[in-house]
Amino acid sequence: VRRLCAAALGVAALGAVAAVMIFAPRGGRGRGRAGDASEGGTSTRVFSKRKALAEQKPQPAAASEPAQSTTSAQAPAAPQQAQPQMPRSAPAPVTASAPAAKPKLTTKGKGNKKKSKSKSAARKPAQAEAQAQPKQEQVQEQEPAQAQALAQGARAQALAQAAAQALEQARAHAREQEPEPEPEQGQEHRQQPDDAPAESAGAGSANVEASAEPSPPQAAEEDAASMGPSPTLDVEQSPRLQEMFEERGARELARREYAAAELAFTKALELAEARLGRDAYDLCLLLGRVADARYHQKRYVEAEGPMKRVISLNEIHKGKEHIETARAINNLATLLRMQGRYDEARPLMEQALAYSEAALGAEHPNTVRTLGNFVELLDEADDKAGAEAMLRERAEDAERHATKVAEAGDAADDAAAPEAAADGPASADDADAVPAQPEMPEAQREALSCASKARSRLAGVLLSHGKMEEAEGEYERALEHATCARGEMHPESAAVAGALAHCYRRQGKLALAEPLLERLLECTATNLGEDHLQTAAVSNLLASLHREQGKHTAAEPLHARAVAAAKHAAGEDHPVVADLLVSQALTFKALGKAKASKKCIEEVTAIRAQAQRMQEAQRARMKFAAK
Repeated sequence: VRRLCAAALGVAALGAVAAVMIFAPRGGRGRGRAGDASEGGTSTRVFSKRKALAEQKPQPAAASEPAQSTTSAQAPAAPQQAQPQMPRSAPAPVTASAPAAKPKLTTKGKGNKKKSKSKSAARKPAQAEAQAQPKQEQVQEQEPAQAQALAQGARAQALAQAAAQALEQARAHAREQEPEPEPEQGQEHRQQPDDAPAESAGAGSANVEASAEPSPPQAAEEDAASMGPSPTLDVEQSPRLQEMFEERGARELARREYAAAELAFTKALELAEARLGRDAYDLCLLLGRVADARYHQKRYVEAEGPMKRVISLNEIHKGKEHIETARAINNLATLLRMQGRYDEARPLMEQALAYSEAALGAEHPNTVRTLGNFVELLDEADDKAGAEAMLRERAEDAERHATKVAEAGDAADDAAAPEAAADGPASADDADAVPAQPEMPEAQREALSCASKARSRLAGVLLSHGKMEEAEGEYERALEHATCARGEMHPESAAVAGALAHCYRRQGKLALAEPLLERLLECTATNLGEDHLQTAAVSNLLASLHREQGKHTAAEPLHARAVAAAKHAAGEDHPVVADLLVSQALTFKALGKAKASKKCIEEVTAIRAQAQRMQEAQRARMKFAAK
């Protein structure tokens, strides 16, 4: 009982002490609230006294005199006089960053809530004043430091300007004493100060300058054809920058970022023009690359300008009938063909074909390529009869030329025969021997080969136009010429035989196509090897032909041969292997081997899934490289 009584007395004493600490006025921390019914008369009288003292004392200008406000904030003797001078809205910006914690209430009474609110409201101005004091001191300490830093920066700038002026005066004096030689045309430049910063040669820059001053914004909006490098560009640095831009353009072309490649090649072209002039032949390569970048962006009209400049430069430096001029004309005609301007493209294509044939010959790869472009132009212009007539005329010209060469060779042999007969046989064995057939001259072989190729091209166009029978006849004549010139097992003859077999197969003449494909497979395996992709393709063609004929047993080993050759040549996960496995699965299904067919399909699925993953990874790498 005594212990409980002692504990109760202790709790009562603590409560009394707490009440005295909360409600008693203590040097500015406690404030009474007038009109509060729960408070005693002591707090009301204290508040009235503070208010009277505040009205008697004049209010200082805290905003205009920070020293006085700081002194009044630091004075602990009279806090009652400084606190009423601060308005209610003043501590709001300071208390927003560090608000005072609200006291937790343990009792449920309205009077306790009102007391806690009055106490927190009384503490806020004092806490705001205490927090504002170190911030004001910090601002006052930072102002002299900032002023000192600005003064030092101004002095450094003034010294730099003075040094630059002195350097310019010294160089002007040196130029007056020793005159500088006149620069060549297109190579004018201004001498840069020694402390000039290095140039940045990025492909995305709007202008290339060696000066430290930034280029005006209007220079980036000028047309690419009229915009040239700044006159402050150093001639010695121009080739290096040009090379950097060309390398950047090549990388962007490889990434298929044609817009960035066009910008890089355009800047390299500007540097080359400023260094070499607009009529230099070395500009042809850069002009062609700019036109190529625009061609891939399908901006055919804008690509015409650079290509026309290439044609004019080639005509000036190489001649109108040069092969480079022919190539440029072919490219310009292709641009016009892509726009559907066939009437403008046709004379240019005829001119390019004539120049290329005169410079390289009728069967040169460049001439054949130009001829193929011309045929495509005629087909797109809905002039298939004109394409057929042109190729037929060229084939007949080739045959007439082969005939003339053969007649000339026969005449030479006839002239040499009497001389050989006059000498007589060297021995009895030579007299009894059968005379050997004279070997065909190389010129006659070449003429027959050209005639065979011309007939093959005509047959291919006829086949694409749906004229199967006419194409069959042209292929047969082409195969005859090739066999006579090169022999049956020559790759050229085998290629014509494969084309004729394709023509037979499209007409349903499978029995006629079979020996031709067997001949093509034997020739390909002999010349290229068993483990070549071409051998695998021909073997698969012959197996598919046997499957169409119903000869599934004969097709099965050919499929296995094709798959083995493709895996050895390209790898087990190559897409070509998947295509061959699909054909093999069809043959297994026709033979009733369901398990083997299912295994082939599963392997095909795995190969194509891996190929898709590799393509996605490649696209991701290209996207990352572009970024």
